[in-house]
Amino acid sequence: MIDDGTAEDAVGFGNGIQNFESVWANQFAVIPGQTTITSLDIAWGTPNFIEFIDGTPVTIGIWSDPNGDGQPFDSVLLGQVSGTIQDAGTDTFVNYAFSPAVALPAGATSFFVGDLTPANSGPEHFFQGIDENSTFFRQSWVVANGDGSDVDINNLGNNDFIGIIDDFGIPGNWLIRANAGTGGGGLTFDSAFSEKDSPGGPWDIDLPLDGSGVEDRSGGPHIKFALYFVFNNNLVSVGSATTSCGTVGSFEIPSDALNQAEVDIGNAFCNGSEVTVAVNDLVDTDGNTLASASITFCLLLGDVNGDHVVDQHDVSNVNHHLGQSNDATNFRDDVNNNGIIDAKDLKTVKKAAGTSCL
Repeated sequence: MIDDGTAEDAVGFGNGIQNFESVWANQFAVIPGQTTITSLDIAWGTPNFIEFIDGTPVTIGIWSDPNGDGQPFDSVLLGQVSGTIQDAGTDTFVNYAFSPAVALPAGATSFFVGDLTPANSGPEHFFQGIDENSTFFRQSWVVANGDGSDVDINNLGNNDFIGIIDDFGIPGNWLIRANAGTGGGGLTFDSAFSEKDSPGGPWDIDLPLDGSGVEDRSGGPHIKFALYFVFNNNLVSVGSATTSCGTVGSFEIPSDALNQAEVDIGNAFCNGSEVTVAVNDLVDTDGNTLASASITFCLLLGDVNGDHVVDQHDVSNVNHHLGQSNDATNFRDDVNNNGIIDAKDLKTVKKAAGTSCL
């Protein structure tokens, strides 16, 4: 890292009215033996002027530096992961994990890490927090196109606006950090799922790390859900857990699955919303650490086919399985999770028709 953890300012790129799509990247020298990047930590915006930018979609990336000159003109994308801006304006670092972890090219001496922020039609936002008090400079880059066209994220040199932020009169460093694994490749967040116990179960719904997952089943009278985070190594501790909806009832490392962290949330009265749940301060049996791992998913009662909208397709799906006991092929149709697909499930889906997370 090249920041002190505090953003004195925040930077955006556009025409003064709207944002242009932009890449914000820090250049780092390769540390010998630390050539596998497991995740990035990014703090968004600045506490000095708060903007409501949480939930903005971003793409997190790692790029090579083939000639090792510390400049991104020949940089090639090595890995990326989709995410959203969270905790903007609080100097809170949000973790974005790569699955699998990204290995730097053999012999590499330099690389770039950063994020792609989207264009908008206004107002202009200042997404990227910048530390103006640290002693490291001339390592933070902005890449875009002067006419506002889409950025070529795969080959940064194909864009016409590339420069170090210092040369634009704002000396400082982006609050973007890279986490490198040790030994067995570090601790990485590999997958997640939502689990419900029921007759014939338990049944799990995969929650892709890109945020496209949907939990369509009822949480019962207390709106409870159990989320599981799966890692590459066994864990020894989890420091805390947070949720953007409801309350965290408990979190633990299951005794029968030591490479997982379970988070139970309740009072999740936010149907039709994107929910982000995170586990923080993780340590594995090799001593590797991970500041945070988070999963975002859509909580949408009755969306049995998981397409982010409840419609006639969901009604037809439940009708097709009406009267059946739940099994591995139809458990999502058992919306109330009582072990059988019945008239109550059909009524719930019909009542929810038209709701969405789109």
